[in-house]
Amino acid sequence: MMGILMLLEILTSEVNDSAETLAQALNVSEKEAQKMITDQGLKNEDCTTGNCDPKQKVGSGQTLKVDNNMTRAISKSEGVTATEVISGLKSKSEYDLVNDKYICDQCDAMSVNGEEITPQNAKKYNFFSPKGKERIGSFKGLGRGQGTAVIGGAHVVTLYVNSAFNIPYVLNKMGRSFKPEVVPLQTVVNQLKSNGWKNVSIKYYKN
Repeated sequence: MMGILMLLEILTSEVNDSAETLAQALNVSEKEAQKMITDQGLKNEDCTTGNCDPKQKVGSGQTLKVDNNMTRAISKSEGVTATEVISGLKSKSEYDLVNDKYICDQCDAMSVNGEEITPQNAKKYNFFSPKGKERIGSFKGLGRGQGTAVIGGAHVVTLYVNSAFNIPYVLNKMGRSFKPEVVPLQTVVNQLKSNGWKNVSIKYYKN
């Protein structure tokens, strides 16, 4: 669908990217996506005016900073992610018990609703409910916040972006104390397996 891969709040453009693919990935209008591209000085191929066609390709290898409720939650935290602890880079003693005190279900609800992801806002939410949500087969064709996955019937993640090869990257809040992070969905599955989970079947929902 699109070729913009994410590393925290930085996106790197790939071949065939455009405002159109950025808009799809981040769940914003093409006008907003083109403004992000223009404001941050990314170069459109063969475009010399400020009013570029949203389908006009962006030169590959350029970086764009993204600012949304998910990236702000990551930036605010001074804690450690599940990936950092599992890989041995950091220890659980480095938790941020002020900014990261909420669970995966609450993180998903705030992400989907476009709210700031904070422990205070999290108090409005409890566990994930599929009621009123459309069950789907995968995240293909969806953008930021448009999909939720429930792994093993218990762990909830929110779609952040699909890569050029339709690899879903999700916002993952692993437990009440970990810092949220954006990682491939398969990374979350592997982390749960390493933690002894037997059931890692995935149910997808469209928000």
